[in-house]
Amino acid sequence: MNNEPTPVSGPVAADRGSVADCPAVLIMNPIAGRGLSRQKERVVLEALRKAGIDFTLYHSEAPRHATELARQAAADGAGMVIVGGGDGTAHEVATGILDSDAAIGVIPLGSGNDFAGSQGIPMDLNEAVSVLRQGRFRLSDVGQFGEWFFFNTLGIGFGPTVTINARKFKRLRGYPLYLVAVIKSLFVYRSMPLVIEAPDFHHDKLTYMLIVGIGTREGGGFMLTPDAVLDDGLFDLCVIDDMSIPNILRVLPKATKGTHTNLPTVTMLKVPSLTVTAQEPIVLHADGQIYETGVTRLELTCRPRSLRVVTPSP
Repeated sequence: MNNEPTPVSGPVAADRGSVADCPAVLIMNPIAGRGLSRQKERVVLEALRKAGIDFTLYHSEAPRHATELARQAAADGAGMVIVGGGDGTAHEVATGILDSDAAIGVIPLGSGNDFAGSQGIPMDLNEAVSVLRQGRFRLSDVGQFGEWFFFNTLGIGFGPTVTINARKFKRLRGYPLYLVAVIKSLFVYRSMPLVIEAPDFHHDKLTYMLIVGIGTREGGGFMLTPDAVLDDGLFDLCVIDDMSIPNILRVLPKATKGTHTNLPTVTMLKVPSLTVTAQEPIVLHADGQIYETGVTRLELTCRPRSLRVVTPSP
């Protein structure tokens, strides 16, 4: 893979002021989507050329390399940093451009593509490129915990277990991958005591999972926070109390449609911040990325409208 930028030119955009007029950088993650990104790279480059988007190409080569590339691109004046990958690459790129004037665009090539799905970005490659050409900039909320960030969902409890198990299935992508990982995780995971505190809310009991949502979906399409609004300055919490495996199996079909929210073991609420305290150091996923925090107490804060995203025009 090349470390140096590879200039790729296309026709100059004719309509001044469009998203495509911005200096752009494309960051491809060759291993995203179990290698789908590598397979589709030539098609992606050709689609961008045909759309008249001028860009410079980079490849990410190691964990967090995309963050470094995106941060440098923003510092060099890129107006749009395009992700050619999945949720992990989007997470890294968004971290790199945070607090800059650059916007993140996405061509979904990952296993879950939940960030793109929550933002309304099409899964079809050509339609996603069309968004980059004709879309608009939108400001989206950002979650912060300690020195780290998340841009779609954060999960504690069952969620990280599913994420870790999903990595073991090399031939699956998308919803089937996460469904298999969920079923496998059911038989190894046990609920944990959590204290969750937020304005006008206190939870202190055995908890199956906590989801903190900016976007609506995770796990390849599970609608766990279906009423989340990307720019309202609030987290959507989904707190699921301890349940037996048969009850979880009854909840799962509802979670795929977002109809689980009225179940007696589920608590949904909107908060600007929260604190989570556990008995052991907290392991979580942030946008599907595993973080071993090393602490038993976490403070999470919503930063309103802090990330620029290229989304479909209304």
